[in-house]
Amino acid sequence: MTFWADHELIHLSISGARIKSVRSHLSSNDLAALAAAGGRPASPAPLPPTDPDGTALEIDRTVSRIGLVSLGGHAVLAAEILGGRRVSIRIEDATLMFFDPDTRELLRTRPNPLTYDQGPQAARSPPRRATTAARPPRRSTAEPDAATA
Repeated sequence: MTFWADHELIHLSISGARIKSVRSHLSSNDLAALAAAGGRPASPAPLPPTDPDGTALEIDRTVSRIGLVSLGGHAVLAAEILGGRRVSIRIEDATLMFFDPDTRELLRTRPNPLTYDQGPQAARSPPRRATTAARPPRRSTAEPDAATA
C-alpha cells in the first residue's frame, strides 16, 4: 500500500493501482514531517490520464444524502460529503470523475463500474483540480429538531 501526497491531493495505491484520491489537508510542515519520518520523494501524481479521443461521457446527477448517484441502473458511491449537491460526472474507461457543473472543479474520483453505452452525452474538457475543500451543508440550530420538540 502506498500513499502519494502533496498540498492538493492524497492518493492511495495498492500494487501500483490507484484506489482512491481525496483532497489533501497537509501543510508544508506536515509533508516535511512525513519526509523526516522516512517518506520518500514522490513520483508524478498517479491521476489517470483523460481520454484524448473524446470517447468520455458526461452526465449530471444530484447526489443522495448518503452519497450515492444512479448511473445506468447502478447505485454508485460519489461521496457522503457531496450529499444533496448537484454534480456532473465524467465517465471514462476506468474512472468516474465527479465535479462541480458550473466551475468544473474536480470533487472526487472513483473506479468506473460502467461501460460507455450507459452515458447520454459527449464530454467537454476534463475537470480541473479543486482549489478549495468541499464543505458539508450546515444545519440551522435555530429550528428545534422534530425528535426533541
